[in-house]
Amino acid sequence: MTKKLILYNWTTTKGHKKLVMAIKKSKQKKGRIPFPEEKLEGKDFYKDETVFKHLEPVLPNDEKIKTQFKVDLDWFQNEYKKGFSEYYEKASRDNVHVIESFNRYIAKKTYAYKLNIDQIIVQLKTLYLQNER
Repeated sequence: MTKKLILYNWTTTKGHKKLVMAIKKSKQKKGRIPFPEEKLEGKDFYKDETVFKHLEPVLPNDEKIKTQFKVDLDWFQNEYKKGFSEYYEKASRDNVHVIESFNRYIAKKTYAYKLNIDQIIVQLKTLYLQNER
């Protein structure tokens, strides 16, 4: 049995809605993907110190990976907060672009193959992009 990979254009609202609906259907079948009850509308992802607790349910059940992910998440957020960062100084600070940057950043990590990055990004978009749906 082969799994069908569904890719949607994340830059469009319609593509985001389709992906969220596909994951919700998958959740109903498998009961695996928790969606956050709390919406963080109006908050900036890169400034939110509580984001890890919202992402932890979609991380692998491996403390070493969770710890490393938390370190990387903290580094990423701190680089964005600086304003004079060598990496993100000129980057847009709106949630759409910050989440896209985080997606690229975390995908380059050596342990990324152990993460379900799609779930992490959907979780972030569900939390921070409610106004844009």
